[in-house]
Amino acid sequence: MKLFKTLVITAMIAAIQITTFAQETPMGKRAAETFWKAIEGNRPVQAKSSLESLKQREPNFDVSKMEKALSEITEKRESERTSARNETRAKIAAGQTLNRIFAGIPRSANFDDAGDVDAAVAENAKMRDQILAMDRAVIQRDLDSTLTSLKASLAFNERKNAGLLQGIKDSTDADFSRRKYNELVFRQAYWENAVKIFPGEADFTAAVKAIADAIKGIGTTDQMSARAEKNRNAVIDAERLPKAAVSDAKLEKWFKDMFVTTSQTRGKNYTLLKVLITGTDYQVQRNELTGIITGRTRGAAIAFKDANGKCKWGRYAILQDYAGAGNYSGGQFSTDFDLKEIRCENVK
Repeated sequence: MKLFKTLVITAMIAAIQITTFAQETPMGKRAAETFWKAIEGNRPVQAKSSLESLKQREPNFDVSKMEKALSEITEKRESERTSARNETRAKIAAGQTLNRIFAGIPRSANFDDAGDVDAAVAENAKMRDQILAMDRAVIQRDLDSTLTSLKASLAFNERKNAGLLQGIKDSTDADFSRRKYNELVFRQAYWENAVKIFPGEADFTAAVKAIADAIKGIGTTDQMSARAEKNRNAVIDAERLPKAAVSDAKLEKWFKDMFVTTSQTRGKNYTLLKVLITGTDYQVQRNELTGIITGRTRGAAIAFKDANGKCKWGRYAILQDYAGAGNYSGGQFSTDFDLKEIRCENVK
């Protein structure tokens, strides 16, 4: 069939040439022959040059058929170039869009706000639809690359989801629970996009179902908040102060004075309840390179009541600089760390 079309086209060109040659001069015929050979070879630039040369040498030569042929081949060439450019742009756009949808698990979002999550889900759905509207044959390489990455991330997806669920189960903070819940919602939409772009992947469908089942099992946001509050109360009920390592009234008073002074300086309305020395002796500090003594620290657990009437305790330390000859000077009070709430009746 292809050979037949080629013979027909060649015959048509020959017929046009014969018609043209029969009407014009020998010199014009030779110039026209060069033109038509360029047309046959799909060389529009050479054909145009031949035609312009012919017009200059033979002003009376009938070039109407030649101009039409040149116009057609030029339009065809431009169409091919446009298609190639569009195809290249489509490939670039597809790669960028797929990367935006699936880069990371999940793509960056503010999980503190459910509205932000909904907006991110809607944005990704829009980009997913753009991918679905493209010619898959054109963007197949990018699709294959994305598919490979998604398959490789399935195991991580399972671990991440399990971690989010465990975090919600053990959470003592309602805001923390909501953040983890919002991330699960985002991840469900993430894998739903994967299913729609790669409908034949059963593992992706299973991933969506697993997240959907998990979300269903979590319950409502109110139930999550109630669970977190119950966990929080259980932790506070079980909290106890550590046992004192030594009993030293002078050292305890030092910590008490440092705590009260520092709290007042920072504008904290704290009521000191108890000081427990947690170390049996000072911890000497040395320069890491020279080994020279630079100071020493002593630690204590301090319980107090805050301005809201809640009892808390934390670990504190006093740092002294080394003054030489076995002597230490001054005293810097550390900020509290490992701060925990405790029932006031358990401060003993």
